[in-house]
Amino acid sequence: RAFDGPPRNIRLLLKVIAACCQS
Repeated sequence: RAFDGPPRNIRLLLKVIAACCQS
């Protein structure tokens, strides 16, 4: 459950998604 966590995890996840989109 990577989605279950503090807001900080969400920000990190957003960064990963953005990197995936940019690639």
